[in-house]
Amino acid sequence: MDRLVVVSFLAEQPPGQTFAPSRWPLHVTLVPPFSVEAGTSVVADVVAETAASHRRTEVRARETAMFGRRRDVEVTVLELSDELAALHDDLVVELDALGAGVRERPHTARGFRPHVTVRGADRVAVGDTVEIGSVSLVDQRPDGRQDARRVLGTWAIG
Repeated sequence: MDRLVVVSFLAEQPPGQTFAPSRWPLHVTLVPPFSVEAGTSVVADVVAETAASHRRTEVRARETAMFGRRRDVEVTVLELSDELAALHDDLVVELDALGAGVRERPHTARGFRPHVTVRGADRVAVGDTVEIGSVSLVDQRPDGRQDARRVLGTWAIG
């Protein structure tokens, strides 16, 4: 069973790109981590089709906040546009139809708070505009490895 996540990277990340969990490129998580019995090619098709049915959107960075169980993860919270909310909701619905076990269910639907995690000097400043123009599927355990993440594919929105 694969451990996957759906994100929108702020800078293009090519399919096959692998990085350490501590080195995630800046991104907005659209669907939190999930497991699914369906093969990754089936999941990829669903993600691609859902992305194609939406429009690109731009959202503004609203504020900084502390997230995480211990409130020790600094993030920049983004505005939740109607289009971004619809993209998130449709991805969750379509992945649920495949039997996706979304681990962090409270962070979906009304609990969805789009944000970008601060990575040292890499951050989105309050007031900046962020384009949500593509959707990527990322394997959280490529080849069974817990020390890596791999971009499986990226699809344009719209």
